Amino acid sequence: MITNELHALFVVARLVTQSTRIGIICDIGSSKRIKMSDYVSEGVPFFRSKEIIELSEGRTPSLELFIKSEQYEKLNKRFSSPQAGDILLTSVGTLGVPYYVERDQLPFYFKDGNLTWMKNFTDKINSKWLYYWLISKLGQDNILAYSIGSTQKAITIDALKKIELEIPSRKEQDKAVEILDNFSDKLRNNRHSNQSLKDIIQALFRSWFIDFEPVKSKVECKLPYGMDEETAALFPDSFEDSEIGPIPSGWNVGKLNDIANTKMGQSPPGESYCTPSEGIPMVNGAADFSDTEIRANQGTTKPTKICEHGDFVYCIRATVGNLRIADREYCIGRGAAFSREKKANDRWFVYQTIQNLFRIWEWESTGSVMINVSSTQIRDSIVLIPPILIREKFSHMAQHLFEQMENSTKAQIVLSNTRDALLPRLMSGELSVL
Repeated sequence: MITNELHALFVVARLVTQSTRIGIICDIGSSKRIKMSDYVSEGVPFFRSKEIIELSEGRTPSLELFIKSEQYEKLNKRFSSPQAGDILLTSVGTLGVPYYVERDQLPFYFKDGNLTWMKNFTDKINSKWLYYWLISKLGQDNILAYSIGSTQKAITIDALKKIELEIPSRKEQDKAVEILDNFSDKLRNNRHSNQSLKDIIQALFRSWFIDFEPVKSKVECKLPYGMDEETAALFPDSFEDSEIGPIPSGWNVGKLNDIANTKMGQSPPGESYCTPSEGIPMVNGAADFSDTEIRANQGTTKPTKICEHGDFVYCIRATVGNLRIADREYCIGRGAAFSREKKANDRWFVYQTIQNLFRIWEWESTGSVMINVSSTQIRDSIVLIPPILIREKFSHMAQHLFEQMENSTKAQIVLSNTRDALLPRLMSGELSVL
């Protein structure tokens, strides 16, 4: 619903628009091939579809890949590279996610094949307006209509060039971008706030369960920095050998299955697919996750595997990650899995453990035609299991931060829904900005 305050910014009027095709208003292509052997530990960032999706959602890429600066300079000099105002579009699998290239993200290069590059826009188009058109329902419907494939959707460069759209005057485009950017800025600020809270939780988890800083301090007969005596007393003051190297005395090496129940998704029969409101909403892959929540695009009348409210849901096929907490029952398709802690007071320790395993699962699957994490990989993942009192203490401390994130996320959903309500009317020319 558009609020009265927002109505004051618009007038309902059919604007004069011009029919065109995307291939007329910009150049469309992709990058040059980069081999896995070209990856290095530092240099110019190299993004695949997964990282571009994360950037489009305002998140920091979860996996850092690089190519040598010298290689990037050669590519840039001979073929050019993404510039501020260009658009990258996911074109295989997770289809139609656009990323508007920001200046502060440069320089970077990207993987060919799964990403399409729009650049060299004509004066008739504000590339940011095209970006908003692409994320609107109108744009997404067009991308889907021109796509090919059944099991894995794709859109070719030639098909993308043929997509038709109605564009208003450049002046109207600039006005629409200005108001939509206002919403995007607020959403970005909320994301950054949530990311800061996530970083605090991750830093605490790393300090306690990866770097063992409280134990190291006690080995030196010091009180762990920033920790009260009651909490410090939970940690040992020595290490012992284990199959994964030295670990705090009294801690165990186990499997994820020891602390969490996990179920793999299973896609229901194709004939049962429907809209989310006509059946049980279905989560089948990265396209069903927004940057804040699960947002199912399809439903089913014959659900197979069903997660419950509060379960941890995440992607395991093509894209690995997108850990979200289910806000209701969902049918979980083959592109996702769901887990729940075995002990209630263990909840946020389990959540963060799964979060940390994503990078391992992805690296284990690197080189495959399509990343696909198996049930064995998940359940048998080696994890460190501290005593329950330490896990409970971590979960208790993290709970307060997650509650702050939840409140911020609710505000973000309201902003996002309002922007999404405006998008189709602005893109179609039904609304004019005063």
